[in-house]
Amino acid sequence: ILGLSKYPQDSNYYLKFFKKQDAHFGVKINTPIVKKTLPINYLKTSGTKGFRGFLGRKQIRVDLVKNPSYTIFFSHTNLEIYQKLKEHLIQKHTVYTPCLGSSEYLADLEWVQEVQNASLNQNNHNFIEVHSVIPRKMLVDNQIQFEDKEYMKITLPNEMIENRIVTEYIEVFYEKNGKTIQCVPKNYFTINNENIVLL
Repeated sequence: ILGLSKYPQDSNYYLKFFKKQDAHFGVKINTPIVKKTLPINYLKTSGTKGFRGFLGRKQIRVDLVKNPSYTIFFSHTNLEIYQKLKEHLIQKHTVYTPCLGSSEYLADLEWVQEVQNASLNQNNHNFIEVHSVIPRKMLVDNQIQFEDKEYMKITLPNEMIENRIVTEYIEVFYEKNGKTIQCVPKNYFTINNENIVLL
């Protein structure tokens, strides 16, 4: 969206600006996670020099999410980065085409709103409804209620240093139908009557 560089030698290299202590994210799932497995044909180039001598096609089975929709909560310690991103989203302007995964899976972005001075709530060991995905490390004693819910768990990279080495992986719980997670989080933000835990 911002057009930050993907080259480490550049002064505007994106990983310089998106360290964990500066950029904060929360993710809410809006539609059920429905996965489809499709066979996709790729060029078979093993052992050739470039694409001119490709050896036919190779079929690979790929897992895709059908009609995904997410709400992303974002804050940044750098006001210039934050304001620039806000302006781009409001104007629906991106430097590079946004996509979900590979370049052929284009993403549509929509600005929702800005929330000023959202307060961080400390939990008193009570079960609450969390509307976002939640990292396992943010749960008090792994306390989750499983009735009438379909919880899934995935391991994700959460921090990457400037030479693109992942320094932290986290386990994240989500409810596959976009329902709330009944759990005991260590802390959370309340935004428009929804409880959001940051990654």
